[in-house]
Amino acid sequence: MTFIILLPAFERTIVCRIVFRTMSDDDAKVSTAVPVSPARLCRVRKVPDFDGYGFNVRAESGRPGQFVHDVDERSPAAAAGLRDGDRIVEVNGTGVATETHADVVERIRAVPGEVRLLVVDADADEFYRRRDVVVTSATPGVVAVDPPPASSSDTGERVLSRRIRRGTVPYGVGFGVKSPVESHGTVFLAASS
Repeated sequence: MTFIILLPAFERTIVCRIVFRTMSDDDAKVSTAVPVSPARLCRVRKVPDFDGYGFNVRAESGRPGQFVHDVDERSPAAAAGLRDGDRIVEVNGTGVATETHADVVERIRAVPGEVRLLVVDADADEFYRRRDVVVTSATPGVVAVDPPPASSSDTGERVLSRRIRRGTVPYGVGFGVKSPVESHGTVFLAASS
């Protein structure tokens, strides 16, 4: 499934793929309740016009694990859904709960240009800890956030580059989206006035 998400803080549109997993009978601990916010598997890709991924990793006193900090607002990390305070659970499919700061940073740098981070925010972390659930990328309810490649021409997708604001039109945003019969996908054709 592909969703177009308007993020007011970034004043741009992000197209991302969200994958929903189904639960099995073995997941009874998790299926009895739903976390406030799900664990997120974030695919972060470097882009030509930004130096690095746009976040820092650090340990916090009194809390086990490594945490995402100082996410730059217009960075690949922000586009992939990383948020300040997220605890890093996996790096590229490997659990890092007991690894040192240096080991986690080394794993992040291991694959040039891209990293997949499984993260949980404080609410999700507390939810899973209370239920004694070890979160992995196979845990039911994990949301995969996969922003488009650096160049929209790589996939043929065109992304609206300005934030859409509701104006004087009482219902809607003032333009229509149509899909011509001979075309696959949805194409922006014209703005109504």
